[in-house]
Amino acid sequence: MGHLTVGDAESVDAAERARDLMATIGARARTKNLQRVTDLEEGLRAAATGTCSDDSRLALVDVAHQLVGSAGTFGFARVSAGARELELMLTETSFADPEKLTAAAARLEGLRQDLLGEPDEETDD
Repeated sequence: MGHLTVGDAESVDAAERARDLMATIGARARTKNLQRVTDLEEGLRAAATGTCSDDSRLALVDVAHQLVGSAGTFGFARVSAGARELELMLTETSFADPEKLTAAAARLEGLRQDLLGEPDEETDD
């Protein structure tokens, strides 16, 4: 008793490989999501200067939507929720309102900080 069998060792090794793979995938997703935040910031700056075309705005909606899904998948619920709010704002006809743009820029900085931290803790609320 207390000894690992060959099958047990293989199971432990497979579990470690799976954890390593998920960590690698999560790190790549974090990097991609941080780039999405940067892309959204650049788009908001273009909107603030009046140089954001309708096509560019639609592309930003897509970027925000990708951030919603990816962040949520990897446990960043606050980032996902914040990106969803940005996605909705970008679909509004008055998205270029200066106050909305200022608030969105501040939101994006918060999302960046959240992405640099650890995923959200699960709660039973």
